[in-house]
Amino acid sequence: MSATKSSLGNFATKLAIYPIGFFSSIIVARILGPEDRGIYTYLLLLTSFIFPIFTFGLTSGIIYFISSKEYVAKDIWYTVFMTALFFGLSISCLLTLLWHFKVLGETAKSIGGFEFFMLIGSIMTSSIFYFISRMLTGDSKFAGLNWLTIVQGLLNPILLLCLVWVLDLKIKGASLSIFLMNLICGILIIIYSLKLYQPVLDFNREFIKKSFSYGLKGWLGDMAVRANIRLDQVILGAVASPALLGIYGISVLLVELIWVIPDSIGPVLFNRIAAEQDPKERINITIKMNRTLLYISTFVGLGLALVSYYIIIPLGYGQAYSGAIVPLLILIPGSVLFIIAKVTTKLLSGSGHIAATSTAMVVGSTITIILYFILIPKYDIIGAALASSLGYVAVSAACLYQYHKHFRKDLSSLFLFRMDDFIWIKTILFSQVKKLETQVV
Repeated sequence: MSATKSSLGNFATKLAIYPIGFFSSIIVARILGPEDRGIYTYLLLLTSFIFPIFTFGLTSGIIYFISSKEYVAKDIWYTVFMTALFFGLSISCLLTLLWHFKVLGETAKSIGGFEFFMLIGSIMTSSIFYFISRMLTGDSKFAGLNWLTIVQGLLNPILLLCLVWVLDLKIKGASLSIFLMNLICGILIIIYSLKLYQPVLDFNREFIKKSFSYGLKGWLGDMAVRANIRLDQVILGAVASPALLGIYGISVLLVELIWVIPDSIGPVLFNRIAAEQDPKERINITIKMNRTLLYISTFVGLGLALVSYYIIIPLGYGQAYSGAIVPLLILIPGSVLFIIAKVTTKLLSGSGHIAATSTAMVVGSTITIILYFILIPKYDIIGAALASSLGYVAVSAACLYQYHKHFRKDLSSLFLFRMDDFIWIKTILFSQVKKLETQVV
């Protein structure tokens, strides 16, 4: 499958399932209310945010060594699977201790025993999905990942609606839906990857060692990326009431629509750059992609601001979530500019400059984290949004510095949209449409 077709497939997949998840989020948010929705958001954060921290960059190494063809997925499947089990168990034990001693923050104090038990089950099953999906990403199995994403995207709203709305289980139903979704997706990705690879049941210590060595260089950078995207909610959940986190979570949910296109293209872009032997072509791909995504996302951001202000929040989520409007408007400019970091880091890491990626992320995110601890305790959700938006800009600025340092290219070429970009986009889209028409015929 071509890189372009994979990108369009990733985008079409996310675009297809987004409306379903969006409308279910409105219904569930209205039923749960801001407080219980805040608890639900915190459970999701703990399920997803913790892996990049405690895997020490290992999954980045898995992606790199498979995408660079140094290792074959069939030979290291068992190694990846057993490693996933180890990390899932270790992280579950750590969270249990932190919860027992009540050091997970204010919102965690409202998490009951049943909800926490569902969280631990989710950690174990999502660990398997997290590791194997990274292996499939490195092997460019985007078609299979797209189907798994569709299943995941459909399961989440269906389970939420059934358990929270139909059965009226409220927060217990929401936490159960997280566990069931991760359990089903974990089983499906195991079945799919086993049929795909028919793996050798041999644990490759050398692969793990090399993946750790590679990934550790970018571990701080990876944590910095996660800090920029999720740490605001983690800190807010630690110092504020669940209701505030529930309201702010709506702002974050909406603003991340800006990243649907860049995140769909990102994995494919990295693999394309890592496989490309011509340094000039790597840079050329990055420049065109950055200009295109930046301008598309600017228009998406403006449309999102208008529609959210007048329709989505007041008429959709309701008056209880009216406090989400201002944080959303603050988050939009920084989220658009953060696309610069998403694109340039693919060039840096794919060209072997992973330490430069890590440096840029650490520098930018250090500024962000300082802003978090200054602004969130004092201004709660407004402070979280302001710190995040300024942090996105800081990270992108640091990435631009590393880009210029390593490739000595004029920075203006990343921003000034040209007519040949439009022709490039049109050519790509038309070629894919023709291929699809040929396949249908």
